[in-house]
Amino acid sequence: MTNKPVDYPRFDPQAILQALPKERRPLFLAEYEEAVEAARKPDQFYRLYHLLNRWWLDSITPVESEFGRHQAEPVAIDGRLPWCDEQSGR
Repeated sequence: MTNKPVDYPRFDPQAILQALPKERRPLFLAEYEEAVEAARKPDQFYRLYHLLNRWWLDSITPVESEFGRHQAEPVAIDGRLPWCDEQSGR
């Protein structure tokens, strides 16, 4: 076991920036700067943590992933959509 710190890019703004497509970087930077400013207040620090986590997940998930496509498609069970009322069909 080594004494080196673990390199964990999830909360590294530079790693997130490099992993994002170029067209998404300006939005990340704008949101990041806003979250950093808000994090100066102790009760708002969580915003920076959540922002970095959300953008990291966004940076490692391909836009056209199978997961993303299937999320938008309703799943029918026995020919019915699971959230439909049996009588009204809604």
